Amino acid sequence: MKLTKGKVFVLFSILLIGLMILIGPIDYFAHGYFANEISVENIPNNQLTSEYDFSKGAYIEKFVPQTKHMSGLQLYFTNQTVNNDGELEIDISDSLGKIIDTQKIPLSKIRDNTWYKIYTHARFIKGNEYTVSINVVGSNIPPHLVEVSSDYYLADITDGHALMTLAYKTPTFDTRSKLLIFIMLISIWLILLTHIYKIPFKKTVKRIGVMGVLLSTLTANYFYNLMDNGNSLFSWFQRDSESVVTGTIYRSKDGAYLSDDGGDGYGLGVYSTTAGYVKYFRPDAPAPLTDENWLDGYARDRTAITVHNNTYNSVVGKPGNKVQFQNGAIREISAVEYKDEIIIFELMGNQVTADENGPISQIHFLDKEGNLLPSVYFESYRSQYGLQGKVFSLLARPMNKQQSIINLKYLCALMTAAVFTVICVLLQRKYNTLLAACFFLVFWLSPWVVDFARNLYWVEFTWFIPTAIGLFCSIHVTNRKARIVSYLLAFLSIMVKCMCGYEYISVIMMGLIIFLLVDFIGAIVSKDTKKARLIFRTTLIIGIFAVLGFIGAICMHANLKGNGDILLGIKEIIKKDVLRRTSGADLNEYNPDYWPAFNASVLEVLLTYFRFSTEIIPGIGGNLFPLLSVVPIAIFINDYRKKEIKWENLTFYILSFFASTSWFILAKSHSYDHTQMNYVLWYFGFIQICIYIICDKFLRLVNNHRVKG
Repeated sequence: MKLTKGKVFVLFSILLIGLMILIGPIDYFAHGYFANEISVENIPNNQLTSEYDFSKGAYIEKFVPQTKHMSGLQLYFTNQTVNNDGELEIDISDSLGKIIDTQKIPLSKIRDNTWYKIYTHARFIKGNEYTVSINVVGSNIPPHLVEVSSDYYLADITDGHALMTLAYKTPTFDTRSKLLIFIMLISIWLILLTHIYKIPFKKTVKRIGVMGVLLSTLTANYFYNLMDNGNSLFSWFQRDSESVVTGTIYRSKDGAYLSDDGGDGYGLGVYSTTAGYVKYFRPDAPAPLTDENWLDGYARDRTAITVHNNTYNSVVGKPGNKVQFQNGAIREISAVEYKDEIIIFELMGNQVTADENGPISQIHFLDKEGNLLPSVYFESYRSQYGLQGKVFSLLARPMNKQQSIINLKYLCALMTAAVFTVICVLLQRKYNTLLAACFFLVFWLSPWVVDFARNLYWVEFTWFIPTAIGLFCSIHVTNRKARIVSYLLAFLSIMVKCMCGYEYISVIMMGLIIFLLVDFIGAIVSKDTKKARLIFRTTLIIGIFAVLGFIGAICMHANLKGNGDILLGIKEIIKKDVLRRTSGADLNEYNPDYWPAFNASVLEVLLTYFRFSTEIIPGIGGNLFPLLSVVPIAIFINDYRKKEIKWENLTFYILSFFASTSWFILAKSHSYDHTQMNYVLWYFGFIQICIYIICDKFLRLVNNHRVKG
C-alpha cells in the first residue's frame, strides 16, 4: 500500500495521541526506588516492642499503596548471621487472595541490622489493599524482623507491626513538564496540519502552532535552565528580593500574625518567627548557642535563654511577657539584653533546660495577661505597593506552602515566555524573520533574562508587556480602534508594572514607544509628512497614558505611605525612595554604606556596565560585549560610504542604546549598587539589535557574493 502524506499524518496523529495518553492519564513513565527509611537507631527502646522469629512461621503484613508506581518494599532485619544458609520467601497477594508476585532471596545477601530492599515488578493500584507473606526456609538461625509500637506505624501499612516501608518510583514528568510537552506536541501537529491539508484559517492555525513551539521552548528554559549548565546564578538568583513575596504568601496561610502599624495595606513584607526570617531574606539563624555559659540556648547557671535577634523576637520579647516551653512550662520575662545575633531573656522561676523543656525553636510567647501571641511577625516592605504579593497570595490559597512557591514560579516563567512569544511573532509580522529570530535567540539563551524570568518579586513579564503593546500599536497605527486599545493597555500595563516596583521604569517606558519612534524617524527620512504627524500624535498620546499609569500607581502607593494623605505620601516616596536611587540624596540622611553610590559619577557607572560579568549568551563571552556594541557602528560607517545604509537599523541601534542606559544615568545610585542584576537592561533590545545588524550585514554580503558569482 502506497503511503501518502495524508496517511503518514494520520499515523503520526495516532502515535501522538497514544504518547500523550501514556504521559498524561496513564502516567506510564517513572523511575527510581524511593523509600522513606526510618533510622532505627533513633527509635526509643520503649517503642521497640519485640522481634519476630521466623521459627514461628510466616509473618503476614498488609499495606495500601499511597501513590502510583510502587516499586518494592523494605524490611529491617536483625539477628542475621554471616553467610546464613536458606532463603527469604516473599509472596504478595491482592485483596482476592491471588498471588501477584513471588520473591526468593538468598539469606546470604541480607546484612544484620540493615534495611533490605526488595524489588517488585507487579502492578499495584493506588488505594487497594495487598498482603505480603514473609517467611524463611532452610535456615537453622533465621533472622528476625523488628516490631514497633503504633507511634511508628506508617500510613501505607494497614495491618502488622514489623518495620516495613514501601518504595515508589517517581514519575519522570511532573504536571508542569507534562503541560509543556503537550503544548509542544500539539503545536508541532498544528504546523504539520497546515503543511499537508488545505484548511480554513491556515495562516492563523500555523501561527498558533509556531507560538506554541516558542512558548514551550522558552518556558522550559526559564523554569528548568536547560540550555546553560554554566549559569550558576540560576538556582538562587535574587532569592533575597523574592523573600518579601514568599513572606507575604506564608503570612496569608498562617492567619493570625503581628505586624508593624499601618503596614497592612502593602502587598510585600518580611516574615519572621522565633526561628528566624523567611528563608533567603537574611542568612539562616545560627544554631542555639552552646559554650561554657550556654547549652542549646539555655543558661547553664541561671534561668535564662537565648533566641535569634530578629524582628519577631525583639517585638514579643518584652519584660512582663511570658515564654511557654514545649513541655508546657511558663516563665515570665524579667529582663532583655541584645548581643549581636542573639537576644538574652532573663526569666523568673526555676531554671530551665533543653532536656526538660524542649528545643528553643519550639517556644511560644504569651502577653502579660497570659494570652497566646501569634507566632509570626510581618514587617511591611514600603518601597512599593506590592501588587505581586497580593496577587500571588490569592493564587496560593488552595495550595500548600512549598508547592505554591514552585507553582507560582512556574506561572511567572510561563507568563514571561508568553510575552516574549507575542513580541517575536509581532516582530516577524512587522519586520522580518531574522529580526524575530535574533530577539527569540537572546530571550531564550540570555543568562540574565533566564534568571529573572521565574522570580516572584521581579515578575519580569511586566517589564515587557508595554513593549508588546507599543509594537502592536506601531503595526496598527492607522487603525483608530487599535490605537485606542493600545492607549488603554499602555495605561494599565505601566500602572501594573509600577505597582509591582518602579525599577527600570525609564527603560520600560522607552520600550513602549521605541517602535513608534523608529517609524516616526523613518517617515521623516522618507518625507511622508502625513504619516509622521499620525505617528507623532500617537506616540505623544500613548506616552501621556503611560505617564498617567505611572501617576496612578504613585498615588495608590502614596495613599498607603501617607496613611491616607497622598501629598504627604508622595513627599515620603521622593525622600526615601527616589532620591536614594538617583543622585539627589543628602549624605547626612543616609548610612555611610550608601555614600559611594551617591558620589559615583555617571561615567563610572556606565563603564561598569560595559564590563559584562557573565556570558552575553552561552558561547559568547562577556568580554566581547564592547566589540558587539562597536561592530554595528563600523557597519553603519561602511554602509554610509557605499550609500546603502539602513536608517531603520541605525535608529533602532541609537534608541535601544539610550533606552538601556537611561536607567544607568537616571538611577545612578541604584545601578552602582546593583551590578548583580542590572546587566539585564542591555536585553531590552540593544543586544538583540546588535546581533541582528551583524547577521543582516553578513547575509547581505553572502547575497552580493552570489549575485556577482
